[in-house]
Amino acid sequence: IYEGEGEMLGMAFFKSLVKNHGTQFFEPIGRALQSAGIRKPRFTNPSHLWALKSVMVPYASWMVREKIKIGSGMRLPKMPPRLQEHAEFAASALQKMPSTISGTMRKHQLALADRQCRMADLSGNIQSLLTVLCTSLYAARHNDAVVQQAADLFCRETRNRIEARPPDDAYFRDVTTLGKTVVDCGFSPLADVESEKILMPYKNT
Repeated sequence: IYEGEGEMLGMAFFKSLVKNHGTQFFEPIGRALQSAGIRKPRFTNPSHLWALKSVMVPYASWMVREKIKIGSGMRLPKMPPRLQEHAEFAASALQKMPSTISGTMRKHQLALADRQCRMADLSGNIQSLLTVLCTSLYAARHNDAVVQQAADLFCRETRNRIEARPPDDAYFRDVTTLGKTVVDCGFSPLADVESEKILMPYKNT
């Protein structure tokens, strides 16, 4: 695949997220606008609001439910403090994503299909947040301090990327410490994993 497997799958992932939402809410609104002959809806115009009254109520109800859900929090198991922080960050951000995606759909409407960079950015952020949540939950079930340190560093690195924040000196120091620990003591999850033969090794020519 010319664009790269990850990018293509990321776009497919995003489209699967918006498909049902668009079908349930945006398609009825689009049909109502077309029937009323409205090309650019203005919600300050009473006639536009009247034309959309029947299709806007379900969408407005969904938006209210999303607002309530965001403040309700998410139940997480008891975890080490650093991993707990990462899990709560990811869970909170994921709860806000439906509203963010819906707002993007409202803004770009049918032109969203041509906004591949915007779709790829949202898709990547969602995937990164899911990875942070799963990694922190997985590591919290391990008693191995090295596993938890590795998970913490991975989550910190991923959060830095999501928030467009450069790594600090503490991060580099902790990465160096973890690397030395792995070299000296090994990494328990890989203890019983046998390395396989490289099928297509690079050779000097």
